[in-house]
Amino acid sequence: MKIAIVYPDAYSIWIFHRHLVSALQSRGHEVFAISAPDEYVERLTSMGVRHLPVRMSRHMSVVKDIALLSDFFRIFRQHRFDVVHTFTIKPNTFGAIAARLSGTRRIICTLEGLGFMYADNPAPLLALLRPVADFLYYLGARASHRVWFVNPDDKELMVSRGIVPPGKAFLTISAGVNPDEYYPGVVSPPQVQDLRNELAIEKGAVVVSMVVARVIRSKGVIEFLDAATLLNRGAKIVTFLLVGPVETDSPEAIPEDLLRRLADESGVRWLGFRRDIKTIYALSDIVALPSYYREGVPNVLLEAMALGKPVVTTNWVGCREVVDEGRNGYLVPVRDAAALAKALDALIGSSEQRRAFGFHSRKRVEAEFDKRVIVDRVIRELYDAPL
Repeated sequence: MKIAIVYPDAYSIWIFHRHLVSALQSRGHEVFAISAPDEYVERLTSMGVRHLPVRMSRHMSVVKDIALLSDFFRIFRQHRFDVVHTFTIKPNTFGAIAARLSGTRRIICTLEGLGFMYADNPAPLLALLRPVADFLYYLGARASHRVWFVNPDDKELMVSRGIVPPGKAFLTISAGVNPDEYYPGVVSPPQVQDLRNELAIEKGAVVVSMVVARVIRSKGVIEFLDAATLLNRGAKIVTFLLVGPVETDSPEAIPEDLLRRLADESGVRWLGFRRDIKTIYALSDIVALPSYYREGVPNVLLEAMALGKPVVTTNWVGCREVVDEGRNGYLVPVRDAAALAKALDALIGSSEQRRAFGFHSRKRVEAEFDKRVIVDRVIRELYDAPL
């Protein structure tokens, strides 16, 4: 079969779905990647994926979105794919509609989290735009054959509001993590020590990290900084790391000068964008994500768990799915820095508990979040392709 994976950027296909690409290729299918071009195109093409570029803006624009719809239709008519698999709102809507109009045999939309557009208390502008998003998702769902959700809350919301027909909804808990890529020992002790030396982390300090793809308010950044402020008043030796780049064009952006000031005041080391994320996990004793962003299931939590780390996150959409309370981590209320500090403090004070929680994290990934198992389900049940 000819299969097209459609994403706004090649980076996301490489980072999140190259295992799907490899699994399809191993079964003899021809895989195309359709996205705006970026530095990760070369990595995909080195796998044997054919890349087809499109112009895709992150923001709404009538002129640009009509051009995108036209580009999708032209590509789909030209290549006659057997399966078009789309991710994120514009491919899920304009891509799905164009695929249906071009006669594509099977169209799969994927909702990997609904984002801040569907937050409980969205900003006024986002509240005004939500009906537009509802309408676009409604059209995309009608054009698609199946809609893949990665957490039950999003599925319930979109089905209950009549946006996605119940018979089209397909659920897996997360898109999974590959336990052969993320595992305890994947980073050598000398590499961990090199990073510890680079960051000048005090000997014996417990390292608590928060890793995000984008530093925005709804990821719980301010709550993490506030919790660090509370905990740094105590006697325990703790190093707090915040890893991720600032987001400049989001309605939830935190200005860089404000972030630097708050990080300094709280004693948090803000490292910005890093490529050595596995080493960050390996260095960390605890991984925290106090998010109230409408997550799919956060990869950072699954990756940290696969490396055998205890996690502290919020009792919130997508986040709660990964925590077995009191066994591999703790759930705290959203926007509650004091509760976050209390949960972190319980783990900071007990190396034995951290080891026990980390062991259970790894076992839970192997049992419930193995990407290979999820990919097999997707190919068999969504693509209707033999394994």
